[in-house]
Amino acid sequence: MNDPAADLVIFDLDGTLLDSHRDIYRCVVMALHDLGVPDATYKQVAAHGGIPLHMFHEAFGLPVPYERFLTHYRALQDVHGLDTTRPYDGVPELLASLAPVPLAVASTKPTVRVVQHTTALGIDRFFAHLQGTDQPPYKPDPAILYLVLERFDVDPARCWMVGDQVTDIQAGSAAGMRTLGVTWSDAGEGELREAGADQVAHNVGQMGDLLGR
Repeated sequence: MNDPAADLVIFDLDGTLLDSHRDIYRCVVMALHDLGVPDATYKQVAAHGGIPLHMFHEAFGLPVPYERFLTHYRALQDVHGLDTTRPYDGVPELLASLAPVPLAVASTKPTVRVVQHTTALGIDRFFAHLQGTDQPPYKPDPAILYLVLERFDVDPARCWMVGDQVTDIQAGSAAGMRTLGVTWSDAGEGELREAGADQVAHNVGQMGDLLGR
């Protein structure tokens, strides 16, 4: 980009840059089985999409406190979190092509996990900042985006929020940002448009084209 079209691009991580849902859902299923919901299936968990962990706890009526579920899930992620997770095809090349625009991540994962996974998969070098959600509120609340925007001291109207979930779009809109939804994860174009997405991309190449305008 010789003439940057934005002052900052903030990406969601899972389902947007990383094909990680299989590992996430498998760890949720294993945690549910271990803690009191032995009949939970991968299909049932996947049907809930990329919801925060506390919502899985509520949806399946776990008979143990949420903090115990969270601790158990994170221990499983330590072992299995990167079994099959990889960047989507073309993502490293796309991130490299967006220079000199600063890039950041704003994920529902805790920050330590964001750093671990992006480093292990070799894409951490593309980002000026890696931000996770270390305590509530979660998206669609824009709190995590405000943290990143304040760090860069930029006009939100000249920044993009890119994500695969309706909550990503809602958070970006609430923060006054341009929003770009991607359809290769859980949400379809109709859902993302209804949530207020300014643009929708159906593949990584199209995402790059839209961000480069």
